[in-house]
Amino acid sequence: MSASFTRSNIFSLSRFIGQIREHFGDRLALIPRPALIATGALAAVGYFSARATQLQLPPFPDTSLFLVSLAMLDGYCRIATPSTLTRTAPKISYAVFFLAITCAIGIYASYSTQRLGMPLRDDLFVAMDRALGVDLPTFLQWIDQRLLLAEVFRHAYATMALQMVAPILILGFAEHEQELRSYLVALPLALILTIAVAAFAPSTGSVWLTEHLNLNVLHFTGQTPVDQLRRLREAGPLVIGNEGLGGLLAFPSFHVASTMVVTLSLRAIRPAFFGLLSINALLIIGTITEGGHYAVDSIGGIATAFAAYSLAEKILRFRRSAESLERHA
Repeated sequence: MSASFTRSNIFSLSRFIGQIREHFGDRLALIPRPALIATGALAAVGYFSARATQLQLPPFPDTSLFLVSLAMLDGYCRIATPSTLTRTAPKISYAVFFLAITCAIGIYASYSTQRLGMPLRDDLFVAMDRALGVDLPTFLQWIDQRLLLAEVFRHAYATMALQMVAPILILGFAEHEQELRSYLVALPLALILTIAVAAFAPSTGSVWLTEHLNLNVLHFTGQTPVDQLRRLREAGPLVIGNEGLGGLLAFPSFHVASTMVVTLSLRAIRPAFFGLLSINALLIIGTITEGGHYAVDSIGGIATAFAAYSLAEKILRFRRSAESLERHA
């Protein structure tokens, strides 16, 4: 009887574990394995770079409230009347959580890789802007005298966070799962490419060009925190607090890279696609007037977005082909 009881318990436990795996497998269905691998690789680079360079970063953001909310939503959707909303809402919530974690890891990784202390290349980016015919001081002075234009570019620049969530909501509820998976792979890939390039070709951004200008409207709220960048480039142990922790990346612009990935992912949803094209045309200029970027940073961001999205689609096509071959083997 004892052996029978044990076998029954083992069977019940095995079935329970199977149900848990099936449940979370369904909830995480929108997040492809390559996306998880890319975010894991980013975390590993950030962690080992920080350890190797004696960099101590602030504690990772507390996600307990989000996780409790996620569990409550998940539980409600399991007992509620089945519908498109109850079927897709938990999947979308898990995808949003993945996106938030990826972005937080990206900030940490950008700080740790800047400890490489490669030579600043502001001279190169200034020369590239001039080759493009861009005179930043003159352009910024012109915008500074036009309050309405400056405000338009500032508000467009501030849409990045909302834009990054938009494909998960729009594609998730529209059940365009293939496009959503491409987005969730492309975004961490764009972050990896941006951080890698910025680590080996760092710059302070264009704000130093405006020090002698009398600007009244432009405040460059999105500029690279130059004081922190300089501290990161110093030798020896370093402790970074939460104060002012933000984007360090100048070339290529991750603002542009991320929002262009968003635009590419929503190209099948025509109203959203054309709306984003309009907003992001303004955002590209906003990276200069609000983000303190060089003009060439935006060009680099566009190229990064296309490279990341193209690579993501190729990876997912390869995975689908491999899975199809396995099923027919």
